[in-house]
Amino acid sequence: MLTLKCNAKLDGTFKVCAKVGNHEYIMDHSIENGGKDEGAIPGQMLLVALAGCKLMVISSYAQKRRITLEECEAQITGDFDEIKNGIGLNIKVDILVKTDADDKEIKKMNDFVDKNCSIAAILSQPNIVEGQIKRKK
Repeated sequence: MLTLKCNAKLDGTFKVCAKVGNHEYIMDHSIENGGKDEGAIPGQMLLVALAGCKLMVISSYAQKRRITLEECEAQITGDFDEIKNGIGLNIKVDILVKTDADDKEIKKMNDFVDKNCSIAAILSQPNIVEGQIKRKK
């Protein structure tokens, strides 16, 4: 089991400053939605996590197989829809690679990514998110 932690604070009306390890991220609403547009919205950060996972897994595969990746880019679209019990998410992921790998190797790479991208696996199944608001002392 891997346990990761994130600490985040509200800094103004909608701006959220989050810290994960030595890295800081800012999220905010657009100006149209009452924010100052100083960062991505949380749904966009979810797509960033998916892109990062898939591209890092591809890089790992290419290194192990000694495949040259001249370019590797993820184009991801997420459709967030209201459904009966919350929000549904349909994600379309296209990965564009410029590589010396042949089509057979690219198919193997795709299968490896599908099997090893933990963020995609998490997003593909029901999950448990629980917690409550508590008074800070």
